[in-house]
Amino acid sequence: MKGMKTGLLNYRRETQRSVGFYADVRFLKLLNGHLRRARIGKSQFIRDAVAEKLRREGVQVPEEIIVPLPPYSEEEGGGG
Repeated sequence: MKGMKTGLLNYRRETQRSVGFYADVRFLKLLNGHLRRARIGKSQFIRDAVAEKLRREGVQVPEEIIVPLPPYSEEEGGGG
């Protein structure tokens, strides 16, 4: 499999990096509650939000970097 192992059965493409930030616990409760109710993954939600903000500021953001292919996809040369 291409990509780097980050935990038990948890692979990321070599081009992906973790991004963290500090937030008030009340903000995180609001975020987590919304994500749970909407059944949305936190990482994808944050990628979408950052891309939306960048686009509003005139930055061209290619779709393929917002929703990256998994490291095991056929297009990446993996086994699917």
